[in-house]
Amino acid sequence: MSFLLSWPEKIWHFLMFRLVIVLFHPQHMVDYAQTTGSGDKLIDYVGNAVCVIAAGVLVAVWSALDCRNENHEFLEAWLRVFARYSLALTLLSYGMAKVVPTQFQHLDAVRLNETYGASSPMGLLWNFMGYSTGYTIFAGLMEVLPGVLLFSRRTAPLGSLISFAVLTNIVALNFFYDVPVKLYSVNLLLLSGYLVWPHARPLWQLLIQQRPARPSLEVNIRLDNTRALKLANAAKAIFLTCVLLQCGVGGAERYISFRLKPQQPHSELTDRGFHWSQEAPFNH
Repeated sequence: MSFLLSWPEKIWHFLMFRLVIVLFHPQHMVDYAQTTGSGDKLIDYVGNAVCVIAAGVLVAVWSALDCRNENHEFLEAWLRVFARYSLALTLLSYGMAKVVPTQFQHLDAVRLNETYGASSPMGLLWNFMGYSTGYTIFAGLMEVLPGVLLFSRRTAPLGSLISFAVLTNIVALNFFYDVPVKLYSVNLLLLSGYLVWPHARPLWQLLIQQRPARPSLEVNIRLDNTRALKLANAAKAIFLTCVLLQCGVGGAERYISFRLKPQQPHSELTDRGFHWSQEAPFNH
């Protein structure tokens, strides 16, 4: 099963790797083939450029073949549904990794013994977040909230607006602390901006011009059948509950295995005169 899910990615990576070699002739080709935690490699930017060019070509071909049809509201509505759910699932995944604090490493004795000069910008950000469990949970809730709101058509405008603000902050952190997921976070911000755009004019009228706002230009999919609408809402609620449970249970297991296990002394600490001790608090 895992092979069936991974082979498209492997084929895509192979094609982009060959394209990078043809276009840029890199001297250290092995660096582009290795899988790392970075999402800002040259092969990633080339892959995004290929997707943009391919999308532009498909739009041009579609427009030429379907030039008589000027109304694509139905397709646009489904595109917005796909965008909402894609962004919601991503926010829920990253948010629950903070609500159950497993994304950022706990400040153990080895990290506390390091100097600022030995830390990378990303390391400083990870230490800052890992120090305060409360703030990490708060940051996670700010990602989970818009993710949940995006699942409903009525609350989607508010969810997209909150997600745009949250992702703007995340993009700034990634750029200014050199976190290697800049490209991915920018794509998420653009996706959020796409969802906010139909509501920009009503928000401008209400918040800036302080006058009654006109309905947004967003096209929605409406179910006239009451029973079908109830079934869709029930399925949506069950799916959302399963996603939250999966993220929460998986995060709890990682938290117990990594964050609550006893710390082991590090050789550098013991060699430099640091010693571990167990102390029980008492009152005089």
